[in-house]
Amino acid sequence: MPLKLCELDYNSLLSPAKLIKETLRKVSFIISKKIMKKTKYLLNADAINIDTGLLLLRLVVGLNFINHGQGLFDIKSMNEFADFLSKDLHFPYPVFMAYLRTGGELFGGIMLVLGLFTRIGAFLIGFTMLVAVFTAGKGDIFGQAEITFLYAICCLSIILMGSGKYAIDKIIFKKKGY
Repeated sequence: MPLKLCELDYNSLLSPAKLIKETLRKVSFIISKKIMKKTKYLLNADAINIDTGLLLLRLVVGLNFINHGQGLFDIKSMNEFADFLSKDLHFPYPVFMAYLRTGGELFGGIMLVLGLFTRIGAFLIGFTMLVAVFTAGKGDIFGQAEITFLYAICCLSIILMGSGKYAIDKIIFKKKGY
């Protein structure tokens, strides 16, 4: 049964304010009902598709760190980073630490993109980012180390939620009951 915007009767003709109030109430109800239909996913706390969201998160973080980890093959940039670790941050074994960090970024990124040993890859990157936040970033998570901290939190989210169904992990570990 369609909702009528205005029903005229003797009482409403005597009170124009009442007529306007009732009409506005009915119009706002119709508008809010249409808006709720259009925005039910935006205003709903339920997940639309967790697995697709995890795939996007894994791909964005993983591809970014594959790009960062390509420095593993550039000896000049590795030496510069090792000098930074040694002189500015006073890290022990700076060359080893430079290769450890860059290798963790490269192989962790590959693991995230493929969805293969996803939690291990996220841990490699997340741990590296936390070290960077509290050493080079001096713990300034709302300033200098903000992006680094966000990457660490993204990795923590992946560790907590797993790889999702669009991953090699799902194929391998499904058969083993994990």
